[in-house]
Amino acid sequence: MKRLQSTPSTAGQFYDPGYEHLKSIYLLKNAQAKAPLQTASVYILPLMALQSARFAIEEYVNLTGRKIDPDWNKIDWQAKSVQTRIEHVYKNTKNSLCFESGIWEDVLALYKTVGLLEGDLTEMKKLQVEEIPENFKRIAMEYPIQRSQAIAEEAIDLLLEHSSVSSSLKRN
Repeated sequence: MKRLQSTPSTAGQFYDPGYEHLKSIYLLKNAQAKAPLQTASVYILPLMALQSARFAIEEYVNLTGRKIDPDWNKIDWQAKSVQTRIEHVYKNTKNSLCFESGIWEDVLALYKTVGLLEGDLTEMKKLQVEEIPENFKRIAMEYPIQRSQAIAEEAIDLLLEHSSVSSSLKRN
């Protein structure tokens, strides 16, 4: 995956908040592999990965927007949907955009699913399996960590490719 380097840190290294969210998905996947199956982590870790995937996509949409549109920061993007932001990015590219199929349909479905989650997931980690709401269990089964990771990575790769925003980092 291409990773966009954005804000320089004080140590001269680049800080990429989108990649930091992707990295948390990898950490969650490792934690789930080590967690006992009877614990609440079976449900909570996929929900946390789902949130991280959303944050990663959002960061890359915003970073890409800033790179290809000099007026990006003049718009209040927090008040706009991710679909609107992606449409704006694609208006500045030579590529077509379709939300009815493929990765962008998956991204919108992921965002819609995240909207179904209520409450603080870090607080949910304290619960026992029996106490986890059925809706959370269903979402965790529908979006295992690997699915959230795949959607985020594919969307980010396509976004960077179609916007011609390059990075010196390559996927391992």
